Amino acid sequence: MNDSNAVTRIASRYSGPPRTGNGGYVCGVCAGLAYSQLGEQKQDSFTFEVRYKSPVPVDLDVSLLSKDNLCVLESIDGKTTYAEGQSSKPVSSVLPAVVTLEQARYATLQSIPEKEHAFPDCYVCGPARKVGDGLRILPGPVAEHSGMAAAVWNVLPDAMSSSGDLSVPILWAALDCPGYFAYHFSHGGAMQVAVLAKMKCTVIRPRTESDQLVVIGWMKRKKGPLVEVSTALLDGSEILAIADGTWMQPASWNPENTGHKSPQYS
Repeated sequence: MNDSNAVTRIASRYSGPPRTGNGGYVCGVCAGLAYSQLGEQKQDSFTFEVRYKSPVPVDLDVSLLSKDNLCVLESIDGKTTYAEGQSSKPVSSVLPAVVTLEQARYATLQSIPEKEHAFPDCYVCGPARKVGDGLRILPGPVAEHSGMAAAVWNVLPDAMSSSGDLSVPILWAALDCPGYFAYHFSHGGAMQVAVLAKMKCTVIRPRTESDQLVVIGWMKRKKGPLVEVSTALLDGSEILAIADGTWMQPASWNPENTGHKSPQYS
């Protein structure tokens, strides 16, 4: 990547937990910078990995810079690093199963209701969001495939970039929350607080003519406070993008999200 430094901000519309950006969207902002710098070298297939180090406040100026082949999102004063990302090897494109649009529609009917949702205003999975404001990707368990969650994503025009491709940050956001729900529905019980710690995404084909896509998530393993999951974005049986994610259950959590302690991850 070429060295660069720009000031940006995560608008409150793209929040996940209260007052902070949705993890997948924030990671996608980093990936978007790297993708934009490819210029004529751009290819449809592109893999990037981001470590999410600290919650990013919404509606606050932050620095988005590239240096030493890293993309870094940090506070204006440079004292807080929010996320770091770099190019990576592709994510495995092996799916546990292909979920049809009809199966995803049925799964959505089993999604977590607003009153039981940990983050009902999340840009991606929040049931309190209105159509056109949030993505309203509302995953539920897939009846035919144990350990999987799925949802329909109704793709609106503002999810597209000026080039006609899916916006990189929004595509990454869409692949974020369904991974958590695969874990949740695998274990049952009340919805627990968990946040994204790391995400690696391979975008295979960022362009689609469909206005309804299927997002799936599946559980891989749980190790202490860390949960490893995978997600994929499908247009029929075709994989548009696929991701590996690591979620964490914070050691402590402030409901207003003015700060939380995070376990270490590798």
